Amino acid sequence: MQIIDKTLRHKVGWIAIKPENTIQCLYSLKLRQIPTMNIGKTLSNCLNLSITSKSFLPQFELNLTTLFVKRAKFVHIFGIETLAIYNTGILFEPFLGLNPNLFIKDQSKNIFIILLWDGYYEYPGLFFWDSKQKNIGFNFSDIFAKKMEL
Repeated sequence: MQIIDKTLRHKVGWIAIKPENTIQCLYSLKLRQIPTMNIGKTLSNCLNLSITSKSFLPQFELNLTTLFVKRAKFVHIFGIETLAIYNTGILFEPFLGLNPNLFIKDQSKNIFIILLWDGYYEYPGLFFWDSKQKNIGFNFSDIFAKKMEL
């Protein structure tokens, strides 16, 4: 794994994966003691609980930030708190009222975010799921998102 420049304001890396290789990728990250979070699964569990308790959604962004902070761990090879995320499509659901681009950029100021990406990538930092709908996805063209290899 490559070293990240901790002096950058935003610390974002990405690893291109194929859906059929997700388990291998997660295992490789686990061996390197890099924490991971399945965003879709984690949030759907939280949202299912909040339907009855009404506790998660009203302060969604704050609660999501708390999840990121709790899941991130100091990784010695990077020298910084790190979290690898995948299955991120739920972040773009309109009912959440979240700007996923700003949220990830904000988190990346304190946590090295590694995006495990199984969609399309277009230089200089556009990530999208469907080549026909490039408006839905992450736009990191204004920050440096480092391509990484396992």
